[in-house]
Amino acid sequence: MFNTEVLDQENPTRWTREAALRDRLGGRFEAIRVAVAALAKQTVRASSVIENLNSRLRSYFFLRRHLGSDLGW
Repeated sequence: MFNTEVLDQENPTRWTREAALRDRLGGRFEAIRVAVAALAKQTVRASSVIENLNSRLRSYFFLRRHLGSDLGW
């Protein structure tokens, strides 16, 4: 549902997927779609978030590599 919701309205794939989801979910489709749309608006889709996390973890992994497995990690 999420992958379908984030597709552009002009993308024909969106409507094909949505039709299949409507068939499977029946009367629950609209409530689920609204919930997923709200979630999609809150979701940050940016590589900068991941890069920030990686930069914070990089020093930890670097240190761990040099300490070796003698510490029981």
